[in-house]
Amino acid sequence: FRSKGYVLPLLGEGGIPLTSVNVERARLRVLRIGERSLVQQLADGLLGTQLDAWARNRIDDQSGAELFAGSVELDVEPNREIVTALPVAELVGPLQPGLYIATAEPVGSAPEDWDARATQWFTVSDLGVTVFSGENGLDVVVRSLAGAQPVAGAGLTLLARNNEVLGRLDTDAAG
Repeated sequence: FRSKGYVLPLLGEGGIPLTSVNVERARLRVLRIGERSLVQQLADGLLGTQLDAWARNRIDDQSGAELFAGSVELDVEPNREIVTALPVAELVGPLQPGLYIATAEPVGSAPEDWDARATQWFTVSDLGVTVFSGENGLDVVVRSLAGAQPVAGAGLTLLARNNEVLGRLDTDAAG
């Protein structure tokens, strides 16, 4: 996968880019992380990392849910890096806003449980959140990813590292 994080728009077509060389099929697993488990992923230091089978299964058991496990066809050109857009919504059905993880490995490979899998953390949302930290605290702006308009009435919750709520507010007409 190309990056530590990726954003898929809630509406419209989209795929997660997977780069491969000489691989025709990949085993793919897609998991969704529960909203209240985000702080735990940060505390565990897993957010944005490449996961081994143990970590992926622990997330599935304790803080997420597996939505897809199967294989996908990849585009192939001998000895060249090829990028295939994985059609996540086609594989798992309608996507809900949230945090997801996709892991991939070549079909036919037999990695050890402790070997890291290609891992893509991605968010599905129509909300683009920008946070500025300054002397007076945090300034937050929320805009629609579909059209870049400010989003009024978006509920924001600031959580501490221990998952305690530090503050809540709704955005105004300026987002």
